[in-house]
Amino acid sequence: MKFDSLYESLLLELFDSQASTETKWKSNDDIFALKHSTTFEASNGRTYVLYAAHYPLEEILNEEEIDALPDGIQYLMGSVFIENYEITFEDKGIKKKSEKIGITNVGGAAEVFGKVINLIRAFLKKNKVKLLYFAAKEPSRIKLYERLTKTLAPEGRFKTFITKGNKNETIFICYK
Repeated sequence: MKFDSLYESLLLELFDSQASTETKWKSNDDIFALKHSTTFEASNGRTYVLYAAHYPLEEILNEEEIDALPDGIQYLMGSVFIENYEITFEDKGIKKKSEKIGITNVGGAAEVFGKVINLIRAFLKKNKVKLLYFAAKEPSRIKLYERLTKTLAPEGRFKTFITKGNKNETIFICYK
């Protein structure tokens, strides 16, 4: 495998790490979506929550953006019976909702992302996921999610598609 940089090489190695995936997933059905969640702690002393939620992709894409999606994604979006998930995670220690899912600058980012990717892998093994997606605004997070989707795609036999959302976010879609 050819790497663009030492950083990319180290990042992919981190994503391949065998960080613990022993966790209990909780499920709750709120008024917006069925959410699966799990918490984990990092060595920076912070507690994080990873969510996999049945949240419509249509909520973050406008009609024109949806029309530009490959047919396979449009089909998966149209079925309420297919396992589609938005993946997000947050730092539980941050009180302001708007800052919970952005870059927090509290340290330990590499460790946190390593745990997140391994928990996503465990979730994919336990569930019949047909489509999952991530959203990012920050350039460093966008670059990280590009690598994350490249890592997940071959494991789950996912195709990937990248587009812009209606909040100027970059949306990374993995689908079967």
